[in-house]
Amino acid sequence: MITTVCLIDDDSMYLFLVKKLIEKQQVCDNILEFSKAADALSFLKENARDTDLLPDIILLDINMPEMNGWEFIKGYQQIKSLISKSITIYMVSSSIDEEDRMRSQTLPEITDFMIKPLTADKLNAICQILNEERKTA
Repeated sequence: MITTVCLIDDDSMYLFLVKKLIEKQQVCDNILEFSKAADALSFLKENARDTDLLPDIILLDINMPEMNGWEFIKGYQQIKSLISKSITIYMVSSSIDEEDRMRSQTLPEITDFMIKPLTADKLNAICQILNEERKTA
C-alpha cells in the first residue's frame, strides 16, 4: 500500500496539477511537496529513520535551479544507507533529450524516466507496479 508520495519540482502549477491528480486517483494518504530539491534531501536526512514520514515514491524533476534532479540523486546516494525505507524514484521531466533517459537508466536509484505530463494512466501504472512488488517482497 502506498501511503506517501513526494513531489520534487520547481514548477508550482505542475505541483498543483499533480497533487490534484493524485488526490483524484486516491493514490495515497499523504503528499509531500518540495519546490527545491535541497529541501527534499534535507527532509529525507532528518527523517531517515521514521518510516511513517518517508515517502514510498518520489517523482523528481530534472531541471530545477540551485540543485537539479541529478544533484539530488547524488545527494540521495550518500544518505541512502541511512534511510530505513525502500523509496522508489521516478524521474519525471519535460526533457525529451535521449541522453537524460539513458543517464537515468545507469542509476540504480531511478526506477524509470517519464516525460511530463504525468497522466492518470501513468500514475496508476506506477502504483500498480509498486504495490505488486511489495506484495512479493
